[in-house]
Amino acid sequence: MLASLKETFPGIDWEKQGAYFFQRVIDHGRRRAEEVREVAETVREAGLTPWSASGTAERQGWIADLANEDVFGSKRTPDFARSPDWRIEAYQILARVKS
Repeated sequence: MLASLKETFPGIDWEKQGAYFFQRVIDHGRRRAEEVREVAETVREAGLTPWSASGTAERQGWIADLANEDVFGSKRTPDFARSPDWRIEAYQILARVKS
């Protein structure tokens, strides 16, 4: 996917963006999970089943749980979830899925 983005938008460093996006998801997973749960409730009140919003809230909450378990390093350190290569965090997530 990153190769396709690089081809479509060559002026953006997609490797760097990937690392940044992983950091943001890990840092803000709990808050985002709560926000998306509110979205799901709004969708539900509109009479629809909130498939995407519910799944997103669940996944964001799960990432926040992993962060609380120090899967990405200690939250009390400046290098928490700050790997320059997004693959490092991705591999940590995959290792947790496989265990």
